[in-house]
Amino acid sequence: MMKFKGHLPLIMCLVGLIATTSCAFDTLHEPVNPPAVKSEMLPEPLAQPPKQCLSLSGGGMRAASYGIGVMKALSEFERLDSLDIISGVSGGTYAMLWYYTGIHAMDLPPQTTVRANLFSDENLEQFIHYHNGWSYLAKDSLNSLSVAIGKIFEVGLNPLAILADWYIQWRLKDPLFRTTDATARAIYTGRLAGLYGKAHRPIPSLVELNRLINEQHLPWPIINTTVYDADFSPRWHERKRIFEITPMGVGSDSAGYASSTTTRGTLGESRFNRSLLEYVAASGAALDLPEIRSAAMLTTLLGIRLGMPIDSPRVDGKELFLSDGGFSENLGAYALARRGCQTITIVDAEYDPKYQFESYRVLQDHLEAVGLHLAVHEIESEMQTKRLPSMWQFPIMKGKIYPLGHRDDSGPGLEVRYLKLSLPETLVEQRVLKARHCATGDASGHPSSYYSEKLVKMVGIFNPQISTWNQFLSEDMVRGLIDLGYAHMKAAICTTTTTS
Repeated sequence: MMKFKGHLPLIMCLVGLIATTSCAFDTLHEPVNPPAVKSEMLPEPLAQPPKQCLSLSGGGMRAASYGIGVMKALSEFERLDSLDIISGVSGGTYAMLWYYTGIHAMDLPPQTTVRANLFSDENLEQFIHYHNGWSYLAKDSLNSLSVAIGKIFEVGLNPLAILADWYIQWRLKDPLFRTTDATARAIYTGRLAGLYGKAHRPIPSLVELNRLINEQHLPWPIINTTVYDADFSPRWHERKRIFEITPMGVGSDSAGYASSTTTRGTLGESRFNRSLLEYVAASGAALDLPEIRSAAMLTTLLGIRLGMPIDSPRVDGKELFLSDGGFSENLGAYALARRGCQTITIVDAEYDPKYQFESYRVLQDHLEAVGLHLAVHEIESEMQTKRLPSMWQFPIMKGKIYPLGHRDDSGPGLEVRYLKLSLPETLVEQRVLKARHCATGDASGHPSSYYSEKLVKMVGIFNPQISTWNQFLSEDMVRGLIDLGYAHMKAAICTTTTTS
């Protein structure tokens, strides 16, 4: 009782405020410690371990553009639709949103496998044009102005409610008390819909997406987010907090799992069958910074949190919070390794100007926790030299995931192809363009063979390591990133000695 004595006047003010405001105090509950859980698995239509999988890393619009280029190359060789799984994080899920909503909008007959029009130069140019900086700056400025005006009125008309909200968060040490702001989130999701869903496209729910995948025989999507619960002490990169969303279910090892069609309450309301856009937005909500308590409280107070509240899959009446998937695992490859995918293509487009490979190390830690080891020779060799290269010379690498205890990767394991966002000047300094075609097994399939002429001319002034905080990419930047992803993936396909 003594520790509240100094705050007695403010507490009395809050008691009076309870009677006159609609603050949601019913969310204040005693901590519920979830029971220990085993490593579960979401319900999925996979009769056996998947063979070919793709992971698209986080990195905002930079990663989205690079990922679309990767998918364009896969589509060109009719390998995209034949993938078993596509797993994405943050910006990687933006590219997934563009792919799945694009197919959804085409309304093609079942069993259609060739969708070249989606990745045609004409269609991609339309997508690139949507990134016109002045156009979006004007729209976002108007939206931001309207939010600012609304906040001024909110603070001016009800300052006690704002103060009470802050005080409760501070006393309870719970930055999730006021979990999201509808206006700021609407601006964010609206921009994603405009860029990657083109606004006029219908964006499916999880159940509708499941139907589309079955009808069109598409890759199984996994959207990776990070789940937060006030009962758990925040920790960066915690494996069990990787919260997965698939067309059939949602969940994590820490929060439990539930079907997307799970219903709760007397009216049988479906709690997890939300729009694909909502989950993609949560996966890319890096602005929230939930791991930094002071930053989380500030963004909450300003009403600019972008993550989403969600019911606990395991505990009735308990609310969790989903935020950027990069806070737990930014490559999206852990979900593929634990499913035993035989060949995993990891697209690493994180912001890494000094090539520290932080996300690679985090993935290694997560895999070692379940008895596996990831090794990519070129990355391991550079780490041993303890150098910080100014540019990365290996945009396409090979590696393996194998059981801990094996001396090397010569035994059984999961094959890894690792694509790293980079544009080494030494690869294109001669500026000699070869034919933009190749055959599987072509040993001359070098990335520089497939860079577009425009990108080659930009060498020296185009740096693909654009900060993730920069979400106003110019058309040339988007075009260059798409071409870079296309060149790297096409070269990886051309140098593949198998047709699997």
